[in-house]
Amino acid sequence: SCRSGRGKLAAVKFLTVISAVLVLCGLFYGLLHRVRLSPRLSALAAGCVLWGFIGLTGFGVSSVRAGVMMTLLLLGKILYRPAHALNSLFCAVVLLLLWNPRTVSSASFQLSFSAVLGLILLAGPIRSALERKLWRLPRLFSGALGIFSASLACNLGMLPVLLKLFGGISLSGLAVNLLVLPLMPVILALSG
Repeated sequence: SCRSGRGKLAAVKFLTVISAVLVLCGLFYGLLHRVRLSPRLSALAAGCVLWGFIGLTGFGVSSVRAGVMMTLLLLGKILYRPAHALNSLFCAVVLLLLWNPRTVSSASFQLSFSAVLGLILLAGPIRSALERKLWRLPRLFSGALGIFSASLACNLGMLPVLLKLFGGISLSGLAVNLLVLPLMPVILALSG
């Protein structure tokens, strides 16, 4: 359905934004660390660049969600504590709900966080299972297998929310998403 497609597009947009945020922060952090800036100062500077970037994007909901999660990961660097993806996700949920409790009823919020939860919990096991089944697959396809595993994990993570919000799913839509979802960051980037 159209509503289901818009909801999934919102989740994909969030994943694209978080990917851009991770790449931006990771590159900036790595550059500063390479010039021998301490991990704490590198993380602090990367956090400032991160929130500057989010400000330039107009503090959109997807950007703020990604920023909160990345800030929590950077905070781990500043405090010399390991950052865990699940902890960061749930802290982001709590912080965003404290900021605006009505967000919990937003389809975009529910789909984006369920997609990330699926990614965190399922992408690794799915990839491992596929690698065991496809052990003869050339290394050339390793990246494609990772993208497919992440796409499937996101779809599986969103499945309960899609069923709740839209009362059903389109099996053909899921199949198409597994093929198209890996291309969405490129498509959205090219669309401006």
